Amino acid sequence: MFGETSRSFEAKQPRASNSFRPWALKRLADRGEIEANVYPHRFRHTFTCQLLDNGAPLDFIQGMLGHKKASTTQIYAQLRC
Repeated sequence: MFGETSRSFEAKQPRASNSFRPWALKRLADRGEIEANVYPHRFRHTFTCQLLDNGAPLDFIQGMLGHKKASTTQIYAQLRC
């Protein structure tokens, strides 16, 4: 029971469909009167930039984002928000 890793636990959880996420975010943004273009990847990008700005190591960010290759995570560091 407690021996399961969080990754195997997450794999068992139902996921929202890809078409539902942008719609749900847009609706929340409208409710909050947010005029910026809101989409799921923007949250991911903003989160990553905040981690980088606060000195989080790239290998930690790589794990948080689920990237298999460090080079994928390094793209965020090169863009620097």
